Amino acid sequence: MQHAKRRPASVLSVRSVIERCLLDLQATLSTNMDEARRMLRLALNEIVLRRDGPHLVAEITANYAGFLSLDECVGAGSPSPTQPSTVIDRRTVA
Repeated sequence: MQHAKRRPASVLSVRSVIERCLLDLQATLSTNMDEARRMLRLALNEIVLRRDGPHLVAEITANYAGFLSLDECVGAGSPSPTQPSTVIDRRTVA
């Protein structure tokens, strides 16, 4: 029995996938608000707002598995990732 030639699996860095996804999200925001909302629901777990003295601070928790499951960012047929959620940003918003 002959073995079919297999192409090596593609290796993508999480950072490059997320950067591509954010660029796609930015473009989608101007053309399809519902799709942009769907992408954000998949990519973010929560945004917590809290007071820090006179400032309002947003703590954003990313869902890497959600980011990586977006076909727009990785490509259809990509394996389902199991990367845990991580706080990606703490920013003063007001």
